[in-house]
Amino acid sequence: MKRIVLTVLDYGTAFGVDRAIRTLLADNRLTAVGCVAASDRWPREYLPLRDQVNMVVQRTRVGLTLALSRPFASISDPAREVSGPRFPAPRYYSARGMLGLLPNLALKMEIEAQLSRFEEYYGRPPAFIALHDGLDHKPGVVKLVVEVMGERFRSDWPDFLFSAPERLRSKLLARQIRKLSGDTNHEAVSLPLTTEPGALHRFFWRGLEGRRDGTSVWCAPAQRDDHLRKLAPEAEIEARDAQFTYLDSPDFLLALTE
Repeated sequence: MKRIVLTVLDYGTAFGVDRAIRTLLADNRLTAVGCVAASDRWPREYLPLRDQVNMVVQRTRVGLTLALSRPFASISDPAREVSGPRFPAPRYYSARGMLGLLPNLALKMEIEAQLSRFEEYYGRPPAFIALHDGLDHKPGVVKLVVEVMGERFRSDWPDFLFSAPERLRSKLLARQIRKLSGDTNHEAVSLPLTTEPGALHRFFWRGLEGRRDGTSVWCAPAQRDDHLRKLAPEAEIEARDAQFTYLDSPDFLLALTE
């Protein structure tokens, strides 16, 4: 049987997302769940998640997905003064990061605030930390997260999850994290966003060949709801609903054992 870390990183963003994740947890499908503590829904949605995690047989890792880009808003005053009512788009971090012009202090305080908000509600530190919207590709942002982790956790670090750990920059940052007593994922691949069940089945049946045990498989299951329609185009919602349907089916388990 293929040993993968089936990971979803956007709990707390929409009712249809949260409901799908809890359903998959109840059926022992998910291995890791990243929570967006900066979301307005987090204070309402943390408890159903925690209750479901405590009920399942399979050990599920629950972590924090740091949100520093649109459509989310900062939850710390210093970051709000810099970014305004909403965080900037990811390209902001590319342009300013290369010039060394990121508002480092404000961002570090925002990262601290999101960590504290996660722990305040969930009642324990995150098992891992990830970055929303591909910001783990921005070295300037990752370095700030690593600095905060080092100051906050000292020895018992959460893992840091890269969406593309095979990239050279990710490997260099991972090496730095491990020197500081942290750890990272070694491989990651994304489940295709498609409405074709056959393509999803082929991904798990053949698409993981050659991958090491413990590879992170990013997925984005969801069920339709009004809030999600405001966040994503219809084609994406259809594909996410298809992921949910497939992952909750016997075909998924069959593909892992074939």
